[in-house]
Amino acid sequence: MASIAEFEQACENGASIQEELLGGILRKTHYLQKFGSPQSLAAYKSQVPIVSYEDVAGVIEKIACGEEDFPELGSGRVLGLYYCGHQSHTKAGIWVGALTTYLIKTYRGPFNKFTTPYEMIISGSNWRELTYCHLLCALIQRDAVEQIDASFAYIICGALKILQSDWQDICNDIRTGSLSSGKVTHPKLQEAFANFLVNKENIAGTADAIAKICSRESWSGILSLLFPGAKLVSAVVTGAMAHFVPELRDYAGGKLPISGKDYYSSEGVLGINTNPASPLEDVVFTILPHIMYYEFLPLGANNPAGEILAPHEVVVGQEYEIVITTFAGLYRYRVGDVVKVSSFFHGVPQLAFSYRKNAVLSVQNEMVDEQELQNVVMEVSKDAGIEVANFTAYGNSTAVPAHYVIFWELKRREGINRELLERCCSSIDRSFNPGYTGKRLDEVIDSLELVIVKEGTFERLMEEAVRNGTSPAQYKTPRCVTSPRMLEVLESGRVQSYKSGEMPRSVFESWEPSFPQG
Repeated sequence: MASIAEFEQACENGASIQEELLGGILRKTHYLQKFGSPQSLAAYKSQVPIVSYEDVAGVIEKIACGEEDFPELGSGRVLGLYYCGHQSHTKAGIWVGALTTYLIKTYRGPFNKFTTPYEMIISGSNWRELTYCHLLCALIQRDAVEQIDASFAYIICGALKILQSDWQDICNDIRTGSLSSGKVTHPKLQEAFANFLVNKENIAGTADAIAKICSRESWSGILSLLFPGAKLVSAVVTGAMAHFVPELRDYAGGKLPISGKDYYSSEGVLGINTNPASPLEDVVFTILPHIMYYEFLPLGANNPAGEILAPHEVVVGQEYEIVITTFAGLYRYRVGDVVKVSSFFHGVPQLAFSYRKNAVLSVQNEMVDEQELQNVVMEVSKDAGIEVANFTAYGNSTAVPAHYVIFWELKRREGINRELLERCCSSIDRSFNPGYTGKRLDEVIDSLELVIVKEGTFERLMEEAVRNGTSPAQYKTPRCVTSPRMLEVLESGRVQSYKSGEMPRSVFESWEPSFPQG
């Protein structure tokens, strides 16, 4: 209890002490995130409304029932579905690879918070085998897991699909305390798992509980059942990942919250999610004005003069392409992302991710744009002496692993045999950028499929677009099909299909960009 002297001093400086006290509350509480997380007295008074009991009754009821508005994480384990891909180096000796691979391989902090040993993550470049190990290690420690984390929502969904097919093997490996199922063949993964099992005693009984859960007909809420102490699922849920939100929600069930992660790119951190408790459809990112210099390019018809705006000049509700200047040497660089300004946090905009500009194919956060796809198709078909009347592509992200499907309509079929088309299929697969070929090499992306469709299929594709309101004079064949109806038209014209062969490592290491000629 404060002394009389301390009380009198507080009363003498009441205004400043009150403001200081409010600052401490604002820094520590998460309940005000829905009002923009005000950090000053002026912002608090302007952003936060006066409320009565009726306004907060719902939150109070949740607390009374033992529910948390947003969980505080403790000392439990994290099931981190992290992957370390291949790295190559340029002729100048500069290492090239995924940002996540670099971050993992240069990480020097403690790794004992995660269910998967560090040695296992850096050893396993095979996506399916490492995912199996992630699941196996986490399930052995299932009672200690408090968070399930991955870079993207599809990674969690893909891991659970593997669990659906392999849970009996995982249970058998837990019972025997070995990798006897044959699902993991990489020697370094086997060695890392053997080391992981040291001092892990009495784990066989865990398999029975897991088997009972996994044998359920419905997998709705499976994450809470497998990991009863879990408090949070976290992953990127915006952009292409929005497709996986309903599936992820079903796996999480009604009580396990999902938080959208921050806005990262290879160029840097573009924004942070200052309200991790927000609904996944409403996730927005606050830019970091002290990290890089931002500019915003209005799109198309909204920018006839070609002007570029500073952060404070953008308009809520409008879409822009992000342009950045960084300490690393990028200047006025177009990231390729289109965002919508949803609001302002003090003087900086909060952004909702809209889409990748000119992105055609992206199933595992790689990107092949329209120009690259066209260059590859033209080069491969020319080398093979095949005239392609028209083509389009589809990213099959529902398959495990996901893969690309390329549709070709040929001008003529004479002299074109299966061997030639199989060679074309493999050539296309090996001609994309390292973001794609590296993930093919790691088996994160499956073999490319080349589908030959019958004559007139692309004409029917245009007819379908016209029926849905497109002007025939303005119609252009979409280079990436996303509409289920359009895909149905293409599949109805399927004549033959071919799958690419194994991806040679030399393709990833010797890649050179293909530029349009003329």
